[in-house]
Amino acid sequence: YLLTVLSVVFSITLMGQQTFQSNNLRYTVISEGKVKVSAKDQNGNTINSSATIVIPETVTEGNNTYTVTEIADNGFKDMHSLQEITIPNTVKTIGQYAFHSTGNNFDEFVVNMGSDVETIGAKAFMNCQKLKHIRIPRSCTSIGASAFEDCHRLVEMHIPNPDCTLGESAFAKCTNLQAITLPNNITEIPNKLLMNCGTNIKEIIIPESVTSIGSEAFGQV
Repeated sequence: YLLTVLSVVFSITLMGQQTFQSNNLRYTVISEGKVKVSAKDQNGNTINSSATIVIPETVTEGNNTYTVTEIADNGFKDMHSLQEITIPNTVKTIGQYAFHSTGNNFDEFVVNMGSDVETIGAKAFMNCQKLKHIRIPRSCTSIGASAFEDCHRLVEMHIPNPDCTLGESAFAKCTNLQAITLPNNITEIPNKLLMNCGTNIKEIIIPESVTSIGSEAFGQV
């Protein structure tokens, strides 16, 4: 019985140490020595109103130094006054809705993407209407559903990793998109991948590996 009580107390203490703030960013410990970052408090309120944010590679809390490896789900969502974000090379995962509808108060929303990002979650950059350019690193192996949907100013998309997988509607409604290069080893083009992208597209490079094209993949293009 005493062991059970001690175990419960220890677990609560650990939970209390999981989240901390530093320089107007909130960090949550996800595993030993690793954290995910957000500009929202526990209630979803924005705690950083800066126009430019540089996410650090590491952050120190007490005697512990953590590596920033993830952008939290909803971490920078709806931050219309954020003009430029720099994602460090330590980040492997960009969570769902991470930058949804962000940066829309400026002529251009600038994303300096880290070189080692592996996963871009569903709707991560959806409705970033002022996002014109973004560099997808070769390390990226997954771009989720609707990740860049409704990015009306996005001009081109190059996906260098030949084995990167794409989610449904990943680039739908990108009405200013002019060129896209798909992964060389892709076998299936997802449903609605480029649906409603308009008539500005001048070039779509479809690799020979493609054996299946999903419903409305190029609808109204």
